[in-house]
Amino acid sequence: MFLPLQSISEYAFVRFMVSETIKRLRAALNQPGVTRRTLAEKAGIHRNTLIGCQHDDWNPKASTLMALEPHLPPLDEAAQ
Repeated sequence: MFLPLQSISEYAFVRFMVSETIKRLRAALNQPGVTRRTLAEKAGIHRNTLIGCQHDDWNPKASTLMALEPHLPPLDEAAQ
C-alpha cells in the first residue's frame, strides 16, 4: 500500500525505513554465503558493528543503516 508522503508524518516514515532496512539486513544474513563480515566490508563499516543485529534490541546508528542499505537486496529477494 502506498500513501502520499504528505499524509505520513516524518517520524513515521523514518521509523518505517529503519524497520525495513533492519528486516532486509536480517533476511540477507539468512542467505547462503552472506555474512556479517562480507556485508560490513561492502558497506565500509567494522564487522563488530553488526554484532547482535539478529536480536530485536539491536539499536544501530542511522549512519550504519545508511551505509548498509545500498548493499542489501530488496526484502522480497532476500526472503527467498
